[in-house]
Amino acid sequence: MTLFNHYIASSLHVGINVTALVFISSIYLNTIVSIWMYVVAFTATVFGYNTIKYGELASDGFPIRLDRYAWLSYLAAAVGLFALSRISREQQLIFVAVGFLVLFYAFPIQSNKRNIRNQRKIKIYWVACVWSLFTVLFPCPEFIFETQFWVVISHRFLFVLCATLPFEIRDFLSDPKSLRTWPQRFGIPTTRRLGVFLTMLAGLMLFFSLLIENIATIITHFILIVLLYKAKPNQSKYYASFWVESLPLFWVSMAVMS
Repeated sequence: MTLFNHYIASSLHVGINVTALVFISSIYLNTIVSIWMYVVAFTATVFGYNTIKYGELASDGFPIRLDRYAWLSYLAAAVGLFALSRISREQQLIFVAVGFLVLFYAFPIQSNKRNIRNQRKIKIYWVACVWSLFTVLFPCPEFIFETQFWVVISHRFLFVLCATLPFEIRDFLSDPKSLRTWPQRFGIPTTRRLGVFLTMLAGLMLFFSLLIENIATIITHFILIVLLYKAKPNQSKYYASFWVESLPLFWVSMAVMS
């Protein structure tokens, strides 16, 4: 396996892009997020995604064993726990709450029950909700009573939901029919159209509600529309897992340069 393959498979790429979304939140809420928050965002994402992808419950329910990238995941967990101790108590409580949502997504509460990941119709909304809470509420809880906070978190939900659709289209043939994903329920062409419409709606909402003239917002949403339009079940190996997931990093790069 090449170094690039390891980079993707070990969740380092998704960790960087989740961290980029935290930075985007700080831009649109006009605040400064501490370096410790970025460390927590990155390390928690690496550990969380590797646990979901490669973890399994032991016979007694806990602990969770990882069959791949265990050393990297546990190192991320150790660094993340230290960084977690450096942020506010309010942020720590939010982190724990979001952590439980991730746990419920990946593992069943009872051994004879299915996890959220395998519940019909729920998966895409759960992912969008967790990403929104983790990249907006978690780093910026002090803004919760302000209008711009709700604009940003509503936009984040729609943006992540739309960015998840190329993955759903990719998995159209392999996902169990019982999941009732958007491509399974509406068909791939309609899923693309819905994704394009919601992406446009999300971009316009963020652009006009916050009255920020940011060309990075327009370009990023335009690219997502193109990626949605071109998404198909037999897409290239890294179409979704690299190019679609790279959107937040591209957004940050554009925002910093603009």
